[in-house]
Amino acid sequence: MSKHISNHKSISSTEQDAAGAPAATPSGRATAAESLPELLMAELMQGWCPSNTTPQSIQKPLINHPNYLFCGGLDYFAWSALVEWDNDCFKNLFDQLKSFKEYCQEFSKPSERVYLAGSIPAFVHRTGANRGGERGVHFPYCITHAGLRIALGDWQPTQRTQDNLFIEMKGKDCLNHGAWETHQHITEIVNKLGGKILDEKLSRADFCLDIANLPVSELQELIQARNFITKFKVVSPYENLVNELLTGFSAGNSPKRLIAYDKLEQTKNKCDQEYVQALIQRRYGGIVPEHATRIEIQLGRESLIKSGISRPRDVLVHGPFALRQLMTETFRLTDIPIPVGTKNHSRAEIHPLWESIINGFETVFGSPGEKPVPIDRSKLIQNNSLSNPWVACEMHFYRKVNLYFHSKSFFFWSSMK
Repeated sequence: MSKHISNHKSISSTEQDAAGAPAATPSGRATAAESLPELLMAELMQGWCPSNTTPQSIQKPLINHPNYLFCGGLDYFAWSALVEWDNDCFKNLFDQLKSFKEYCQEFSKPSERVYLAGSIPAFVHRTGANRGGERGVHFPYCITHAGLRIALGDWQPTQRTQDNLFIEMKGKDCLNHGAWETHQHITEIVNKLGGKILDEKLSRADFCLDIANLPVSELQELIQARNFITKFKVVSPYENLVNELLTGFSAGNSPKRLIAYDKLEQTKNKCDQEYVQALIQRRYGGIVPEHATRIEIQLGRESLIKSGISRPRDVLVHGPFALRQLMTETFRLTDIPIPVGTKNHSRAEIHPLWESIINGFETVFGSPGEKPVPIDRSKLIQNNSLSNPWVACEMHFYRKVNLYFHSKSFFFWSSMK
């Protein structure tokens, strides 16, 4: 059983009564008479569907490499949203969350099962969540719905312009639920709770291709022979010096990074067997292959923005172009070695295996369409005196002496008096 199911049992009404806890609980709590069946509770915590079978668990052979079977999907998906709540729904929802959070803190419970808005099953946790480190955003409430942890901020857009909903989906979450399917489901839940998503921001997206029967050493040997061209400043091979195994390589750093590694070696000592089984079932067709290579492209927000991807739904439109650009222009394996310092790369063609891998990514995520049109940043600058650099310098000086102005226009009007 998963850790979440164990938590569910630890907070059941029967055990609470046996422990002598007070019967008085916040209204809306799922009591013993209202408890969902065990099987349905397992589905609640682990996902609303048994498998996201399209396209992750459909293996296809790489072009010109019929023994190498591939499938893939999003492996990390973090996004936030600015939600405008109906005033009555906002008060009722966050009063309910507050009461359950205080209840968990009072009785040292990790979470409590509830029905939000009377119909949506979830677990309310006793702690909130932070995003962005010490100077980031604190979300006072965390809930788990359908196995997904959702961070919620208790403010309306009229009070603060910071996003008040955040979801971070890691590899296991994406395998169990599907990143895009989850985004659509959360949107529906927000609507049912009386909210309307005004805007969204995609913080990070990892695209991966799992290739069964391909030894990662086949790619790494090309790297070590310098059969590559890259705009990245760093390309690092992975090698275990103890057993002399070649386990992959990485190219680039955050916010844009490409890595290829031995997925079987990486999961060998993994404690989470649920994740391992999901990987075997949904990426390897239910059979553990002799070799398994994962190629992963990690894009942070800065890199996503440059590719025209700002919101989760932009991945469907501009994601394929971003992937092809990275795998052909930013980094590519070549059919001949490229000596250090060589500037003329006209004779080097893309390696046939790398071309097949690119085709695999396009099979999973789609073929690129037209290149995203860059923003015309000249329109952001107004042609007037308020845009001059001296205005900012002067405003900075006045702040030093504790004089503040609401805007540049107010500063300019004040300085002309």
